Amino acid sequence: MKRLIIMVIIAGSLCACNKSPHEKSDIRSVTLTEPVLLESTHVINHSGIVREAHTISLGFKTAGQIERIHVHEGDYVRQGQLLAELDDTDYRLGVEALQIQYDQLKDEVERTKLLFDQKSVSANDYEKAFAGLRQLGVQLQVNKNKLDYTKLYAPTDGYIQSVNFSSAEMVDAGTALFTLL
Repeated sequence: MKRLIIMVIIAGSLCACNKSPHEKSDIRSVTLTEPVLLESTHVINHSGIVREAHTISLGFKTAGQIERIHVHEGDYVRQGQLLAELDDTDYRLGVEALQIQYDQLKDEVERTKLLFDQKSVSANDYEKAFAGLRQLGVQLQVNKNKLDYTKLYAPTDGYIQSVNFSSAEMVDAGTALFTLL
């Protein structure tokens, strides 16, 4: 008997879930549209090559303390623009000291040449004096170059991607101060 009751309940619940074919289902209408061009378009094709971004690490050619940084991250810089400066006091003094020595030795070489022309000084002594002058001239030029290297200029146009140091910090030669994109 219990089985009969359970079967009647199951059959009734199954019949209750089904919709009769006489019932209406919800009908939804769909409208299809096609896009219409409202304005005329002008297409230009250009040929070209797409390249990845190129970064350059920029640093001073000589060591020193950063005196001034003239740019910030995100700034656009042009080729030849001054980016940063090192304290150049010691480099200026080095150039000045060698310039004094060079001028003094140059005068001595001129006097030695006069004595050499008068046969009062040997050729060896004159050549030594002249070689010493040339060597001092090279040292003077090296120090002038180091003085010039205390200023960092942009090698090309681009954007400053990062500034890695601040004013008053010490940097070594070749240490990347900026990343240029």
